[in-house]
Amino acid sequence: MTSPTDRRPRAGAAHTHARADVAPAVRLPGRLPPVAAARGPLDELLTALLRAALVRTPPGARVLVRADVVPGRGGSDAVRVTVADRGPTVAGEATHRLAARLPAADGGRLTCEDDPAGGLVLVLTLPAARR
Repeated sequence: MTSPTDRRPRAGAAHTHARADVAPAVRLPGRLPPVAAARGPLDELLTALLRAALVRTPPGARVLVRADVVPGRGGSDAVRVTVADRGPTVAGEATHRLAARLPAADGGRLTCEDDPAGGLVLVLTLPAARR
């Protein structure tokens, strides 16, 4: 079992697949709680989300990566990671492919929708680990 520190979404992953012609914008709060997910599959999924956004985004555009805490009932918070790009929209296909990487046991949810301004918005929501 990994320690709670090992299960925090990593900001460094946002720059793993950076392109010189696409500017990633990463917005993270000062502190995020650990999530109830295995680190290996979580890292793979976050990398896949970022890679998909960077590949589809046209030169000179931005990929926005942000994370925030979603308050839940009875102290059962969740962490929401959003990846938004300006590339062509393929919501149904992207959701199916990427959701296959999300272990059902982790209790996570992945949604994917077309952005009316153009592009795709992928939202990964994972329950915060119990303290």
